Amino acid sequence: MQSHERRGYITSPYGQLHFRDHGAPNSREAVLLLHQTAWSSVQFRGVQGYLESAGVRSIAVDTPGYGMSDGPAECPTIEDYASAIAPVVEHLDLECVVLAGHHTGSSIAAAMAPNLPAQLGGVVMHAPSLYTEQERRELLQMPHFDQTPKPDGSHWLKRWEFARGATAGKAKLTSTHLSVSMFFDTGPTEWHGHHAVFGFDLESALKKITAPVLVMSNTGDMSHEKTQRTLALRPDFEYTELDGGTVYIVYEEPERWAQPVLEFTQRVAARG
Repeated sequence: MQSHERRGYITSPYGQLHFRDHGAPNSREAVLLLHQTAWSSVQFRGVQGYLESAGVRSIAVDTPGYGMSDGPAECPTIEDYASAIAPVVEHLDLECVVLAGHHTGSSIAAAMAPNLPAQLGGVVMHAPSLYTEQERRELLQMPHFDQTPKPDGSHWLKRWEFARGATAGKAKLTSTHLSVSMFFDTGPTEWHGHHAVFGFDLESALKKITAPVLVMSNTGDMSHEKTQRTLALRPDFEYTELDGGTVYIVYEEPERWAQPVLEFTQRVAARG
């Protein structure tokens, strides 16, 4: 699917923040796409082409420290990520924004929502992981993956096997390859995004959202069951469930993922 990409940077507290802009550059309505860890805006390559073909502008941001965005030396919080990304909205002079996050991006979207009262049209969260306090404490204590290069390259193989196991071998090899490549390309701070999620009080953030919300999940995602906790907390949120798929569904099946996002965005626009 042909698309016309414009890339840009804004200054963030951590240096330069990179984004990919698709669709009509004069449109002041857009979907702001927030990726999972340790991916980048590349995750939304197919999604952006699909949204552009439907006449919707989208901006995919590289979270600080990932992709082509500079990042902090110390682990930031989800609120820090949200504060660093929010200026993209002002930079592009957007009047109405739908925040659409996947995994880590869901938490960032939840943190951004209250800070965009004038521009926020709605929020899409795919697999927002609502952990218990005990789960969060345990996850925060987990050791980080050792990225130290080994002479035989076994550090790559170990991560490859982990990535394949996380999807029960169902993910496409190209997705696994990209996932592992971006993991190592990010470097020794790759754990920052997940650590920020584990330390984030998502429950409190969800209770503050007053804009329309679409929660998404796919049954083949490792976080599918935890997504149901968000729905129990906020039964007023809309919900879309996709059958099967993997944790890489956004990249592997962009049109199937983008369709409910598009329909939600159109409903938001119709409400004015």
